[in-house]
Amino acid sequence: MNISDEEYNIITLIYRRLARCLGKNRIKLALCFFLAACFAVLFCTGILSFGYDAYIDKQYIGTVRNRTEIENRIEAINDCPLPPVDKPLNLYPRIVIYNSFTPENQITDNLKLSCGNMRRGTAFYLNSEPLFALDSSAEMQSLIDPYISVFQTGENTPVTKEGIYHNSLFLSCGDALRVLESQLAEIPGQKEEAVETAGVASGIFARPIPGAVTSDFGQRWGRMHKGTDFAGNTGDDVKASDSGVVAFAGYESSFGNFIILNHNNGYETYYAHLSKIYVTTGDKVKKGDVIGAVGDTGNSLGPHLHFEIRENGDAKNPLDFLP
Repeated sequence: MNISDEEYNIITLIYRRLARCLGKNRIKLALCFFLAACFAVLFCTGILSFGYDAYIDKQYIGTVRNRTEIENRIEAINDCPLPPVDKPLNLYPRIVIYNSFTPENQITDNLKLSCGNMRRGTAFYLNSEPLFALDSSAEMQSLIDPYISVFQTGENTPVTKEGIYHNSLFLSCGDALRVLESQLAEIPGQKEEAVETAGVASGIFARPIPGAVTSDFGQRWGRMHKGTDFAGNTGDDVKASDSGVVAFAGYESSFGNFIILNHNNGYETYYAHLSKIYVTTGDKVKKGDVIGAVGDTGNSLGPHLHFEIRENGDAKNPLDFLP
């Protein structure tokens, strides 16, 4: 195996530096020559190699053999604008041990991430066409699991793949569910079967009771009111706004008797001040199931339902989701 010019220059430099440090008597020069020869053997056998650490705008891309190698990878990517046009490409020389250069596929991934409008996640493909992506593979799996058999019934091919995707492909869980809904609508007789399964959210919320709005979402009495209040009479049925799993059913000092439904798509709904609770933690409920009754428990000034919609823990205005 031949030594490159760069590696030869390194060995020569090592020899000269050792000679300068050890002095010029014969024994020390012999030792110096021996050490330089050892480095030459290491380079010849590939135990040591000369390479570069590549950075783009202070972000590490990988360790490469030369500038041409990384420039070729840049030219092969068409998904986003890349250096050296947009950001500086800097190479810093180093000695690489055991040929530990960065694999080409990893360099490509790092280049895509460096362009700023792509990120790592899991995409859902239908018939080889990516429909949307989510950041978490676990979140993706829980979202699509109830629908997989339905898509296969319709002779489609649903697949999930982890990778680097453009930001425009990433959706919230709610929007992703709506995309799934639109695809299910094209499979005759299957949409209803999928979304009516207990615990499987449709992604579309319904009013839990028909009463008028008595207090809106937003600032109230100097503090944030995180839900919407609906008028009702004690004992009126309270229905699940969407299918889900009961995450909590019990009493809390301010909410009184209340229920939390987890819709397994990033959304939760809260039902507070109930007079009765008809479900227990862990129950699976369908959209429209009666889960409790309107009441006046907790911090309440009269019979009504306090209703909240939360996305990944953040309270949202329920009226933005309700028909």
